[in-house]
Amino acid sequence: TLALLLLLEKKQVGREPLDIFAWDGKSSASGKPDWLSEKEWSVVKRLEGDGKVLGLGDDFCANSNQWREYFRFDPILLTPEPSRALKLDDVQMLILWKTFSPEKFAAACFRFVVDHLGPDFIQRIATTVPERSEER
Repeated sequence: TLALLLLLEKKQVGREPLDIFAWDGKSSASGKPDWLSEKEWSVVKRLEGDGKVLGLGDDFCANSNQWREYFRFDPILLTPEPSRALKLDDVQMLILWKTFSPEKFAAACFRFVVDHLGPDFIQRIATTVPERSEER
């Protein structure tokens, strides 16, 4: 979220991705692929509904197996999604990683920060955050 807020401040991303991260995922689940939960499908439809990813729901239905397989691998945001016709941006892909592979979300966030803020940002954070010592 910090990286998104920094990019929002620089006007490199819009407010919509932050709203989707905070959204509870309640929506209609009609027409979804069987492997998707209602919450997952509602995120797909919400991304589609913001007008930036038209056809995302249809693409999830048409390429269902490819999308499911895609999220089984390690997150690399620069790797094209199963449907290259959609042209999802990295923030949209980050939202999908959070939704479909929450256990890999930290790795996706790390990759996002490195790709957009640079490895120097990670180094600065690592040197400014004090190590937590255990009290005995």
